[in-house]
This record gives sequence, structure tokens and C-alpha cells, in this order.
Amino acid sequence: MAETVIGYVFDNKGYHTGGQYFEGTMENIASFIMINRQHDTVITDGLDNMIAKSFTGGFLDRVDSYIRKDLLKELVPMQLGEKQPVEIEYLDENELSYEGWCL
Repeated sequence: MAETVIGYVFDNKGYHTGGQYFEGTMENIASFIMINRQHDTVITDGLDNMIAKSFTGGFLDRVDSYIRKDLLKELVPMQLGEKQPVEIEYLDENELSYEGWCL
């Protein structure tokens, strides 16, 4: 199982309303970016280390080098309309076991 990550969606003033927790597979991360492509997004790990950042349009701004290649394999087909984003199963913050967190 992939580690749990936190996705943030920013409004046009640069504020977010809180994070959404989900399993950090490359498919889920790419889907989160594309589902929220009308906004800037940031995805972090459990220690608040940035994994990926995108800007309006679903384009990557920054991404950790250790996942860049695998993330692009999922993201580019979504950007080109060749693949649809998957429905992400969001986790309730109050029900997290913290197993799988990068601690």
C-alpha cells in the first residue's frame, strides 16, 4: 500500500480550506491534480514535505525527483485526454491509523 498523502487545493487568493487525505499512488496523485486543474494544488506527505505542486491547468510546477518519471506516466495521458482521472477515495482525518505514514 502506498503512503497516505495530503492534497491541498488553493483558491485564487492563495488560500486553502484544509487538506484531503488519500492513498498516494501515482494514479491518485495525477487524478487529484487533474480533478482540481482549475486551481493550484500541493500534495504533501504526513510530515508536510512537499511531494508535488501544480498550477492552474493541471501542469506540474515542482515534483520530487524520486516520483517524477512515474507521476508523468500517469499525468500526461490525463492531460492529453487519453485517460480519465480516477475517483479518489478520500480518507477521514479522524479515522487515520497513521500506518503507512512516512514517520
